[in-house]
Amino acid sequence: TEISWEYYGDRLTDILPALGTHTPMTDDQISHMFGKTPANLVRIHDWRNDVVTLGRVSAEIVEEVSEYKVHFDWPVQVNRLLVEGNFDLILSIGQVVPHEVVGMANYN
Repeated sequence: TEISWEYYGDRLTDILPALGTHTPMTDDQISHMFGKTPANLVRIHDWRNDVVTLGRVSAEIVEEVSEYKVHFDWPVQVNRLLVEGNFDLILSIGQVVPHEVVGMANYN
């Protein structure tokens, strides 16, 4: 993220840490994680209220990939900022990997 800030400068307008359902980062955590990148660029992901549903994964697909353990459709959701932010470019920094319990995890 810091390299992106150094490269894009004032053209970098928003940083949205992919926290999933975890609690928001504190100011100290933001400072530690993002270094010299201005903290005022960091947006808080409110997973209960700030998501937009783009579609749904069918129950049949969920059932198949869960090896028939569950059978219900699943919403495909992203933070509202990605849909309403009017961005020219969106960067995803870091890896996105399957979570060991459920969902996805992104950790550097």
